[in-house]
Amino acid sequence: MAKRVAVIKKKRTAGRSPRHPRNLMQFFAESPLAKVPIDLERKPDYGRAVDL
Repeated sequence: MAKRVAVIKKKRTAGRSPRHPRNLMQFFAESPLAKVPIDLERKPDYGRAVDL
């Protein structure tokens, strides 16, 4: 028996949606948290005492 199948293709838009940034750097630059001061420094790790 032959079956019929319908194929639906997604329409291509001429440009990108304004909600979707072009790259990761633009994504973070446009983020609502872009101007929040974040301290990314960490304390140096001096190792741990080891009993030999």
